[in-house]
Amino acid sequence: MVDLTLMQPDSQPTGYPPSSGHPDPYTAAHGGVQDFRNPTFPGSPPPTFPGPPGPQGYAATPGARSGASPVRAQSTAPTGHPAGTYAPFHMRFFAMVIDGLLIGVVVGGLFMVGAIAAAILGAAGGDTVVAVGGVLGLLVIAPLAIAGPALYYMLLETSPAQGTLGKQWMGLRVIRMDGHTLTKGQSLIRFAVRMFLSGAFLGVGYLLALFTQHKQALHDLIANTVVVERQP
Repeated sequence: MVDLTLMQPDSQPTGYPPSSGHPDPYTAAHGGVQDFRNPTFPGSPPPTFPGPPGPQGYAATPGARSGASPVRAQSTAPTGHPAGTYAPFHMRFFAMVIDGLLIGVVVGGLFMVGAIAAAILGAAGGDTVVAVGGVLGLLVIAPLAIAGPALYYMLLETSPAQGTLGKQWMGLRVIRMDGHTLTKGQSLIRFAVRMFLSGAFLGVGYLLALFTQHKQALHDLIANTVVVERQP
């Protein structure tokens, strides 16, 4: 007779875990069928699979379980100006009036000082002195009358306030089209175009703000800027 015990292997083949007489957890969970494409061994972590796509605005985490808390995706897009908050024409108009009054008081004060100085010189030295003093006064006051407002706009538009006193009073600010603060060069270009072009031909440059998509006047279009309302 043949001894059948000699036909039973007394050891496991090389490369397989020792048999405990019970199916491993993976085999038991799948009805006793071992999936050799993704074998598992005692003590090894279960395989992970890509989780379901997250809701709109959220990123799915690889291996995430269904119902797990989504992770908010980080946006690297530059912050733009808020849509729908372009400054209305009437608010820009009142801001311009306020700035004009403030600048007018300062410039008018300079001319008044020049006129008083000319009168004093005339009383002391005659018409010739008045004429010379008037010419010198214009040479000094006229550049200040232009450079002063330019500095006023540039310093305030490039500041954290992003707007002149008139715009701040009306709750407005001027920014670049990408939402960032103006550079000094942009502010000066904007001022020059506003002073010499926007007001020409009956203020057509200003009236463009009534018809352009982003309510931009001529100086905004050339300087690539936009005026928006301040957010509360």
